[in-house]
Amino acid sequence: SEGAEESDALVELLDLIQPWNSQVDPAEIWDHVMNHDSKLSWLEPSTLEKALEAAHAGEWRLCAYLAARCFKDWKERLGSREAAVKMGQVDQRCHRTLWLAVADVVLVDIPPGQERLRVLLDHESEPRWIATDQLESDIVPGNGRVVVRMGKGTPVVGQLVQKEFQCLSCSWTSPPSAMRCGHCGHKREDHSRHGWAERFNPGETIELSQLLWQKRLRSAPSVSPKRALDVESRRSTWSAPWSATNELSRSSGRSSSSGPKKSIRCLHLSEEERLRLHQLLVDNCLEQAQDDREDSFGTTSISHVSGTWYHVLAYPLFGDVTKALVRPAARCWAPSQKEKATSFTQRRGETLLAECAKACQWSLVEVLLRHGVPLPDLHREFEKVCGNSEATRRLWRKDWLHAIGPSGPTPLLELAAAEDAAILGKLLNALESRIKGPGVECCQLPDLVGGPGGKPEALILRAAEVRRWGVVAVLLSSRLPVAAGQFLSSPAAVYCPKGLVLQAEAKELKERFTTAVSRLSADAKTTAAGQLAEYFHRRHISTVLDASSADGFESKGLWLCHEDIEVWNELHQLGCETGAEAVVVFLLLSSNECSLLTSAPSAVKTLNLQGKDAALAPSKAGGWLPIFCPRNFLKAADASETGKTFEPFQCLPTCRPVASRHVRFQVQTCCCGASLEDFEFCLGTSCVHESKGTETGKDVEVRLGHHRLSAPSLGIASRMIDVTPVKEESAVAEGDGDSDVDSEEKAWRKDGGLIEVLISPGFLFFYVIQVEATDYLMLTGKLQNIPEEAQDFVGKVFFEEAVVHIRSRFEPFVLPALEASNGDEARTGCQDVLRNMVITNSDGQPVDLSHAAVEYLEREEDPCKVNLLRSAAPLRLGPLPKTLQRRRPGRRKEKIDRRRSGGSTSGSAGGGRSKASTTPGASGGGSGRRGYSPWTTW
Repeated sequence: SEGAEESDALVELLDLIQPWNSQVDPAEIWDHVMNHDSKLSWLEPSTLEKALEAAHAGEWRLCAYLAARCFKDWKERLGSREAAVKMGQVDQRCHRTLWLAVADVVLVDIPPGQERLRVLLDHESEPRWIATDQLESDIVPGNGRVVVRMGKGTPVVGQLVQKEFQCLSCSWTSPPSAMRCGHCGHKREDHSRHGWAERFNPGETIELSQLLWQKRLRSAPSVSPKRALDVESRRSTWSAPWSATNELSRSSGRSSSSGPKKSIRCLHLSEEERLRLHQLLVDNCLEQAQDDREDSFGTTSISHVSGTWYHVLAYPLFGDVTKALVRPAARCWAPSQKEKATSFTQRRGETLLAECAKACQWSLVEVLLRHGVPLPDLHREFEKVCGNSEATRRLWRKDWLHAIGPSGPTPLLELAAAEDAAILGKLLNALESRIKGPGVECCQLPDLVGGPGGKPEALILRAAEVRRWGVVAVLLSSRLPVAAGQFLSSPAAVYCPKGLVLQAEAKELKERFTTAVSRLSADAKTTAAGQLAEYFHRRHISTVLDASSADGFESKGLWLCHEDIEVWNELHQLGCETGAEAVVVFLLLSSNECSLLTSAPSAVKTLNLQGKDAALAPSKAGGWLPIFCPRNFLKAADASETGKTFEPFQCLPTCRPVASRHVRFQVQTCCCGASLEDFEFCLGTSCVHESKGTETGKDVEVRLGHHRLSAPSLGIASRMIDVTPVKEESAVAEGDGDSDVDSEEKAWRKDGGLIEVLISPGFLFFYVIQVEATDYLMLTGKLQNIPEEAQDFVGKVFFEEAVVHIRSRFEPFVLPALEASNGDEARTGCQDVLRNMVITNSDGQPVDLSHAAVEYLEREEDPCKVNLLRSAAPLRLGPLPKTLQRRRPGRRKEKIDRRRSGGSTSGSAGGGRSKASTTPGASGGGSGRRGYSPWTTW
């Protein structure tokens, strides 16, 4: 039976990968291989290179099979994490192709004496410039030692040193280690590299025509040496102004007129030689390799290379100061090189995930992301073609952007957003699913929050610029950081619907809090002890004290236990309350102290903490006490068991508990006074707490002080609350004074708890969704309930005393009859208002409510429909009437419209006039593939 099952699975796999079965999703093939472990013997061994070759050929079903087999084999041998890393490996064949077709490297033959090195001789205190023809041997790789011949004396040993940094603004000379000018303070420029050569330093830009100091002498064999010297002296004006070889030669006792000098030559390299040099450059072995001598490179032909400006990649080559590896700068690239760079960026990816994204295979991209394959940064793709050093990478990227455009390549998530907002939502869900715990809120992706220097720009800003509010809604509903603060401060936020602005405000508060947590817990490790330190850090900087247990630890009374480690689960501080310089320090307690805390928890205030063994994370078995204190309280000590001791100064060595008070938050609707069961609120400037409470509200523990309370997603304005210490007399009086308060609330107030009630205006949202080619009008009370494939509803809603205009599915509206209700007057129920409303589309045609919608609004069991629409599924009101046919504009107006839109004025083949599309979706959806600006302006 097992053999029959394997045979059936193999037959099913063969049917899935057949070329004629074009309707099969590649993700189905991946799932089939992972579930049934099917294997095609004639395609073994399955490698990532084969999968990339299938992707280049457009065989995506075969690519999905090969990629799944590779991932499954690596997962069985190495584990899921290592398998995902291997799936994100860079395809070196792409780099080699660009190295040959675009980089077009050149091997330069520098005659001896045409370059100078900065050398510090052993018997001197100051370095000097030494010409290369004074070196007795090649440079020793690694230590930079050279042997210099000084005139007719004994050779001297010296050490290569870096040249001084000269500011490009004020020409001030600074030490080699300085990163800023000592005179004007300007930052060191990218093209001003440090090195010990005068010109040929990796990362420098040189002009080879300036290095041809003297032209070749066309002297016949019969010309005497004296005549040659006269010709050379008459042509001395051709020397470069920065050449000092003659002066060095005269100072060393050697004549500079011993004969005509050779000019710098450019040696052509074969394809095999360039590939060998590329591999050595990537491996950083151009200076260390001694077996492959430079004599085997560039001996086929010697000629002049077109172009004058070059970037230095490596010097010296294999320790030989007469050889340097350079490449042309972007200003000297041929049109074929620029075209190759542009087409390669659009159609090829250096990883399998990038290749799938550029070919719009989003289902396969989602599968790879869900299995942990790293998200590639397409904006910095191919930047390691010319080596791994920072200098060469920066120059290569600069030339790359010069060829393809200053905006750079399009990031992967922006390509997905330009295709469809629903695709972006699936990719974000895949990214969230592979990150466990609160770490997903601290994951900074360059595609979402922007890269260094604003390149690439945050995706939410790009979407807001072209009014793609559906994409903005998807980003704001994600748990990943999306730079909501930048969005709120951008000019595009002025045109954003109100519902998205309120959601962005709540998102910005969450990101501010998670940023502070990630900054303070940067030293947290992946172990349970490291996660425990992050857990206490998060609680100490929060306004709301979350009492949930840490990951990997089990709560036993007031202790958190993991194996033989016990940690006291209460917050204490010493010397500070909060701040970036404060850390959580764990103090090792004795067995007697642990027993005392277990029997009398208040005895923690009497413990003397001076000189106790301390650590940033529990490192050994025993009881530990966490203290939030300045970092300088932790001192190194060799006699300590943990290597550090706790030494507080300018304060008593006793801990102080964090004072707090229980507060109950309730949110009620302004129409019926019903309590919301699902809500979120923000308390404090750095703390956001999301909850799913009950009808009585959410009970939390809040530290004492003045805090700002707001609920932006509910449209509730912020206000300040004062959490003061509880007093027994006031608590009893407050609990017994009001007779209308129920018994549970009386008990809560009697125990010292506070109650804060927030009044929500009750937002409602209209949107349109298509079901079986029919457009239906939907109504919901929560923005997150709007699906990604929904469309905007444009129309009016008529009430008895007001008319509400609806223009966007993200624009909330409040029932107008409820806005004027006073607290002293009787509330107007939302059920009566919704029964009598009349909805019309943009043409004024009324929308007939379905029988189910009428029953929904007439139901008496749920009087507050605003609360019900927020917690329950969206309500389908009824089908939308078809839009009336518009009269075609006149011929003159049509010509003017086509001229303004940049379209062609030619008619159809029959001489008729072309009809412009008026569907918003036709112009609003982005194209799928490959453009540097995939967004289509609405």
